[in-house]
Amino acid sequence: MNRLTGLMLLLLSLLMGCVEIYEFKIKNDHPSLVVEGQISDASYLDCHEFPTEGRYFTVKLRWTSNVTNIRDEMVKNASVLLVDDRGNIREYISSETDPGVYTLYDVNFRAEPGVSYQLRVILSDGDSYSSDWESMPAVPSGSMGDIDFEEVVRQKYVYKNQENVLTDVRGVEVGIHLPEVSTPDPVFYRWTFSATWVFRATLVSVTEPHYRCWITNHNYLSSYVMLRDNAGGYRNRLFFLDVDGNDRIFDRISILINQYAMNRVDVCDRDTVKAPSHPTGRDPDILTR
Repeated sequence: MNRLTGLMLLLLSLLMGCVEIYEFKIKNDHPSLVVEGQISDASYLDCHEFPTEGRYFTVKLRWTSNVTNIRDEMVKNASVLLVDDRGNIREYISSETDPGVYTLYDVNFRAEPGVSYQLRVILSDGDSYSSDWESMPAVPSGSMGDIDFEEVVRQKYVYKNQENVLTDVRGVEVGIHLPEVSTPDPVFYRWTFSATWVFRATLVSVTEPHYRCWITNHNYLSSYVMLRDNAGGYRNRLFFLDVDGNDRIFDRISILINQYAMNRVDVCDRDTVKAPSHPTGRDPDILTR
């Protein structure tokens, strides 16, 4: 009896030890400026050729902070400029509704091959920051690879009864087949996703013209994937889409996948937790957010 009780107590202590809260030992005594933004060879007007409302180029500014459940402090009242080696200067405009977001309202601007660009940030206290001079990368051989999906079951934590429970979740895993890399240098990719789905208004008559419409929520599938590819010739996972209880897929859903060839992947912000800040030479290195 005593031996059995001792075994049960040991098992109980092991199970209870798995749910202890982990306290990060990271101090942020000297906050750093985080700058998130990109430009590409597709302008705002060019984007209208795709099934999208178009997008302007933006820059997000914020300060790093301790690892807490509090959002980072966004940087307001900064001056953000895009300069090129031909003497052109373009100014980003601060958002009145989204603090820390600065937008380049130029419907025709696109990054041009052979032109170098530099981002300059001047804070309200006079401190200034400048990026390295960057130019458009060489486009990898071939076009965008084939997209496919697989029906899979994944385990993920689901919040039930005021606690996180590890649960089997049915869904669809979407991936892309990458072309083989024909150069000695690696290829750097970035993928973003935009979902649009059919919405049916339950309190409106089916004879009304707006009974059924397409809607988009930019907070859904707002993550991105970054990849350093040294070889190619394989399938790379992009995202997982839950199907159980997901009313967005009941009627019809369309997901636009944007692929970017980047000049390099060597910076990731604090939200990136699955890879180090610099490529390690592994094949491949995947950064997700």
